Amino acid sequence: FIHTPNRGKDYFLPSPGSIPWKTYHSMDKYIQSVQNRSWKSLGSQAPVHTKVGIEHWLKRSTPIGFTVSSIQWLNDALLYVLKKCANSAARILSNTFTSSFTLMDQIAYILKKGLDKSKVVSQWITRLLNRMMTMLGYSKAEILAIEYRHDIIRFVFLKMQYRMNAITKRALSHALVGGKAI
Repeated sequence: FIHTPNRGKDYFLPSPGSIPWKTYHSMDKYIQSVQNRSWKSLGSQAPVHTKVGIEHWLKRSTPIGFTVSSIQWLNDALLYVLKKCANSAARILSNTFTSSFTLMDQIAYILKKGLDKSKVVSQWITRLLNRMMTMLGYSKAEILAIEYRHDIIRFVFLKMQYRMNAITKRALSHALVGGKAI
């Protein structure tokens, strides 16, 4: 959990477990995690993954699930890959999109353009999408059979968003009113 107050300093609470589980969102857990700690000790930053670490994570083909750690790696890997696409992304967005396109449409379009424009960038985009498909439970054979088109990329992002929303909704429902809030 990261909370950013108005004064510009981030406060980071590491997850007490490896899976984003609903019990970690109870007020008792939050109180326990900050009990007897000063604001200064909570003022540390979330872990930052290096370029080399992200590239190594993207190259792996091992199974991966929806753990706190893998979600952090995925977030950093997505930012890394989007930065690689950044040169053309600004032109693409300014010339192509209107408010009728969703964020998922825009990301899918940028990544598809990156796949088409540069072999170096396309390998990182493909690795990112493969890792996302692995997180979603697809087998190696299924992943190898995929040709990443705009609609497939968008599908992967929407499916990932759906899974993350479901995890978040379960955690919030449990924390808010014992499973009856949402």
